[in-house]
Amino acid sequence: MKKPIMIILALIMLAGAIFVSYSLTSQKNSPLAEQEEVITAFANTSKEYTVKEFNDKVAIFATGEGSPDLILDVYVFTLPEADRKMLSAGFRVSKSEITGVIEDYTG
Repeated sequence: MKKPIMIILALIMLAGAIFVSYSLTSQKNSPLAEQEEVITAFANTSKEYTVKEFNDKVAIFATGEGSPDLILDVYVFTLPEADRKMLSAGFRVSKSEITGVIEDYTG
């Protein structure tokens, strides 16, 4: 009677370990791959951008546009006060600077 219970418990533990391992792997790789795609997309354009706060997050707009091209998963309230002030007013960046700005805010 003990042997079937031990086998069942071992299988449950193995399934749990596989699930946790898969979850951690997919969470690590997805944001990084997404960030690289975004940076590549912005690097291949010839626009000037405005970086500013939008719905409490850091957003990147093509200068003169009303809707953001990209909303970063970074809440403005988590940033230092100097950054919050800059984002409140908005600041312009060139094509050559945009990838650095994205990397600065997303780490």
